[in-house]
Amino acid sequence: MNVIVVGAGKVGYIVAERLSREESNNVMVIENDPQAADKVAMSLNISLINDTGSNPRVLRDAMKMNDPDVVISTVARDEDNLFICMIAKNLKPDVKTIARIRDQDYISFNEDNDSIKLVDEIFSPENSCAEIIKELAILENAIEYDYIDSLDMVMATFLVTKGNNIVGKTILEIQDMPEMLSVVSIYRGEDVHTEVETFELHVDDRICVLGTSDDIRAFNKILGVVRDANEFVILGATAIGVNTARSLEMAGKKNIRIIETDQEKCTNTLRDLNYTRIMNGN
Repeated sequence: MNVIVVGAGKVGYIVAERLSREESNNVMVIENDPQAADKVAMSLNISLINDTGSNPRVLRDAMKMNDPDVVISTVARDEDNLFICMIAKNLKPDVKTIARIRDQDYISFNEDNDSIKLVDEIFSPENSCAEIIKELAILENAIEYDYIDSLDMVMATFLVTKGNNIVGKTILEIQDMPEMLSVVSIYRGEDVHTEVETFELHVDDRICVLGTSDDIRAFNKILGVVRDANEFVILGATAIGVNTARSLEMAGKKNIRIIETDQEKCTNTLRDLNYTRIMNGN
């Protein structure tokens, strides 16, 4: 597969690095910052153009050289990512375009309008991070939570605490375990135990499980919930902070507060939030 990645910042570099691991992929990176371009040239076995990817001439020349199946744009500004993908689609209508987008308005417009697509696919690390934070906030016993998109599953780690219902039991003795949930391993201190069915659970053990989102929530309830998490304070009206508030609202939570030092952010943040209050303070 021929791929062009525009932008070699934190996200773009990781995307290019992961894609270049597959020998079948022919990856080209376009990056205008000399230092970022040097890092790519020294670390990755890919093609590199040290120039501005939002320049139509540069993108056209790159597409002539690479003949991409996919163009992925990961530069700093949402508008630039959309422009790059739209130019790429104009130059080659059957190319698949993927853009990193932060602004929820762009994401919603692209998702809600099948007839007018700004870009074929959107990915938002900020949204993904916010979803994980939301789950960790709501699942009182969880300390790690990761989506595995390729399996449509979740891997989560739960901490066994003094009040949990499973202390002193083995996995086989736990009642009402979800059928599709798998206990992958149990951590005790620095030791990892993979023979888990007859392993007696102690306080401070960490249980790593794999299952659907519903399975994970069911396992959280099995451990026992001392008090439902219903009040949330978010420090900072960043993209991740605002997206976390939005995710909590969609999960039915209505007592959310954001604390933000920037007055302008305080003014603009609440336009699409219903149950979140914002305080201007440190």
